[in-house]
Amino acid sequence: LYRVRGGDLALLTADHTMFGEPFWGQDSVPCDLPHTNRLVRANGIEPTVTVAHGETELRAGDLFLLCTDGLSGMVTPADLSDALRDVHGLADAGAALIQRAPHAGGRDNASAILVRV
Repeated sequence: LYRVRGGDLALLTADHTMFGEPFWGQDSVPCDLPHTNRLVRANGIEPTVTVAHGETELRAGDLFLLCTDGLSGMVTPADLSDALRDVHGLADAGAALIQRAPHAGGRDNASAILVRV
């Protein structure tokens, strides 16, 4: 989950991977964490799943991007930030983001949800 606030891109969640695990529950997650299929938490691994959760302050104008690694693993944080900096229509911005993934070497499906406060 990414947030754009005042033109700045921040990663609010860390993937459930070996590289993301040290940042679970932290206030700051590096936007350039390596993407990997080395999962440490997923549905089906154990009989029960520990649900990740968190909270953040909402401000007018905040823009949130929830996406799969098919997008965030292909499109660099700088390109995500550029694409989200001047978003006017959420549907157009989402479509533009999805179109960037295959051009960046997309090897996986890409999904995105955008929400503006």
